[in-house]
Amino acid sequence: MRTLLGATVLISLAYLAKPVAVMAVVPIVAVLVERLLQRRPLPWLHAAVLLVVPLVVLAAYDRRVASYAQWHWASGITRLHVVPALVAALTSGSAFAAKLALFENTFTMLQATLLGGAFWWLALGAFIALPWLRARSRTLLWAWLAGGLAYAYVVVTVERVDYYLLLLLPLCSLAIGGAAAALLAAVRGSVDAPAARYALIAGFALVGLFGLVQSRAAVGAYYRYNGLAYRNARTLDGTLPAGAIVVIGHYGPDIQYYVDRFGWEEDPALWTPFDEESAIRKGARYFISVEDLRFRRNRDLCVWLQRFPLVETATSWPVYHTDPALASRRGDLLWRAFRNAELAGRATPFLKKTGLCAVRSP
Repeated sequence: MRTLLGATVLISLAYLAKPVAVMAVVPIVAVLVERLLQRRPLPWLHAAVLLVVPLVVLAAYDRRVASYAQWHWASGITRLHVVPALVAALTSGSAFAAKLALFENTFTMLQATLLGGAFWWLALGAFIALPWLRARSRTLLWAWLAGGLAYAYVVVTVERVDYYLLLLLPLCSLAIGGAAAALLAAVRGSVDAPAARYALIAGFALVGLFGLVQSRAAVGAYYRYNGLAYRNARTLDGTLPAGAIVVIGHYGPDIQYYVDRFGWEEDPALWTPFDEESAIRKGARYFISVEDLRFRRNRDLCVWLQRFPLVETATSWPVYHTDPALASRRGDLLWRAFRNAELAGRATPFLKKTGLCAVRSP
């Protein structure tokens, strides 16, 4: 009973921390089915508690937060983006092909910033060898992999960020570790000379060290401390009105944490005027252009935001005051003129002539 309670609590906490953890249902159900097929005893009450209680906790939490939150991220993304994209892929050949191409790109993200090149190939080799390796439950591993790939196809092709693939990292670690253990056992049993055995074992350690260094280099920029960004963010915390809702042109939680305001953190190269209008309708009153170079290259968004005045701040980040009451008629006319020029294929000359959204040197 203590084990059941601990497992249920941990799964519930995982669901609350990030709803993607609900994918744990897939390997759990697979293991239960495996027990049934092997005619092994199945404690139905324990299984029901493990499956149902965490989902009930998550549903209650979601309902509670949705009652007062201006935007509940998981359910909002699912309802407005994930489900429509999946329906389109299942009902249109071209949409299916496009989603399949994006699905292929998720593996590039997994290799580039999560596993790293060496561990990517080691994980691939481990899964190829899995049918011939001893494992307590291959069903668990295969179901985990299937659930992760399904999630990548359904969700990560819409929300194209690498951290949604984190659920595959423990699985890859288990697969690589299991394959390495089997290979080490084979080496010990087949190589008689101690020196040769130690040399082979040292080779394993060197491969692991190489993979670790390689993967760390790939994600180094994620964890590099930026003192200027911290100072700018803390300055804005003291400048912007308390409780203001913001859109931050930077895809990362660090700036939003330091600014200490609710809102959106978005890639300025992908955010659109329609997205910004939606955020403004939900109460966003400031757009903080953290990555101003990438923001200016997003010409539609940059020109559209020129209708709003800039806020005087002691930072290097332009901050637009996106209160609809402050939108200028001149800015709207410039936007319409830009759109006409864009449709005529003369967007670049128009921007050069007006001096709008000039791309400054970093």
